[in-house]
Amino acid sequence: ETRLVWAATTATFLPYVFALANKHFGLNLISLLAQQVVIVLIPPLALIFLNNNFHVVHHSHPNLPWYALPAKFRAAREQYLARNEGYYYRSYAEIFRYYFWRAKDPVPHPLFHRD
Repeated sequence: ETRLVWAATTATFLPYVFALANKHFGLNLISLLAQQVVIVLIPPLALIFLNNNFHVVHHSHPNLPWYALPAKFRAAREQYLARNEGYYYRSYAEIFRYYFWRAKDPVPHPLFHRD
């Protein structure tokens, strides 16, 4: 029974971890920074998300503390927006308005590919 649990965990959890590591740590180098969004949040929400809404800044400076991300973004706003190809939203309300009724991107299925 223990072996079965271990095998099931290994078969399901490790691929998930590697998929996350692939996206988060930049193992997939194609347009990596272009995928890093900036979303402007009001202070209470920014605190809840620990300023991870400044994703391009976080990936450009992974050792920068979360509370320094907004100032770093403001200091070089145009450079970050050029780096992530203008991937910017004024708020989550803007995202909701654009994409609540339609998909932002096609959702790939792991088994059924439309090529």
